Amino acid sequence: MKKIMGSLLVGILTLSLSFTSVSALNYDTSKIDNAYNKVVEYYENSKKVNSFDEIIAVESLGLEVENGYQLPDNFGNIDLENTTVGTLTKTIVSEILIGNDPKNINGINLVETLENMIEFDVNGNVIFNHNSVTSAGELVYIVYALYSVDSEKLNDVVNALISTANEDGSFGYGPGTTSLDITGWVLEALALTQKDKMKTLEFLNSKIDNSDGAFSYEGSWGEEGKNSNTQACILAGLFASDKDQVINGYENCTVHPIDFLINLQKNDGSFYYTDGNDGWNPSSTTLDAARAIGTYKKGSVYEKVRNNYREILNNNNFEQVPDNTNNTNNTQTTPSTNQSVQSVKTGDESQVGLFMTVSMVSGALYLVLRKENERVH
Repeated sequence: MKKIMGSLLVGILTLSLSFTSVSALNYDTSKIDNAYNKVVEYYENSKKVNSFDEIIAVESLGLEVENGYQLPDNFGNIDLENTTVGTLTKTIVSEILIGNDPKNINGINLVETLENMIEFDVNGNVIFNHNSVTSAGELVYIVYALYSVDSEKLNDVVNALISTANEDGSFGYGPGTTSLDITGWVLEALALTQKDKMKTLEFLNSKIDNSDGAFSYEGSWGEEGKNSNTQACILAGLFASDKDQVINGYENCTVHPIDFLINLQKNDGSFYYTDGNDGWNPSSTTLDAARAIGTYKKGSVYEKVRNNYREILNNNNFEQVPDNTNNTNNTQTTPSTNQSVQSVKTGDESQVGLFMTVSMVSGALYLVLRKENERVH
């Protein structure tokens, strides 16, 4: 009986270790950690940001632009009468990231301005500053900005964005068009707002080339994709959606999708557009790659924006609380916050939980068998 109990216990423990081994990470994450360190060093050495997108990219890496970076010329000055979707939304996001209150930028409440510029037609489509918006590439940035400031208009704009989806789950510049880059952006927005993303995920994963790990498809001008910009936009969306799935998936690919991107990194930390080719806009190529890698390391940058925004509001509320230190009861008033703290479930935690569960089961089974042995003998 002792041999049976011992063999059974060893078998259960071996099975538990097998579970842990099988579900361990398939991808060597030290490679992306190294790529992260190199691109961080690249932007630390630069100390200059030339656009809203570059501010967002640098901040996505965990760096703080307000700490010694030179900002773009005329940053914060905005022509509200002629502003575009991209300019207004990215101004709001960038101002929050560097610690400024978007409700008071040079005396202008940009949050209220954005919300007032957004209207809806009878079909629920978005009208921005009296112009119809049909491009998912513009709608998604409205979603990012509204998400960042906890706007009540967020859900309606998200629904308008979703309504522009193609039958296959892709998104583009307008009805009937497809863009892998924009579809990656939308995937991140769907993940942030907890909307159904399965069809969009299925579309993107159907476009991967197992031979090189690149996302691509045949477009109007031939094959599109297979460059660092497109790969980065998609990976940022995938990381925001489910980072563990990216790391543990793509076992059929000869080259992992992450490797396709980081293999295009230069020695100085910046990125090629394609192998040995800088492309038409090198700074855009590098900032897109930085955003993807930053999303892997730090989560979606728009989570950071929203947290910063809430902190700014809390600090403003705190400043308005009267000083009660001279009161006899010496009671201090602190600002309230509705910001919830969520623990992030990691692969390591799930493995520990699985191991503990199996161990407890094996221990209980051992005790039962031992009691039965004692009863028999």
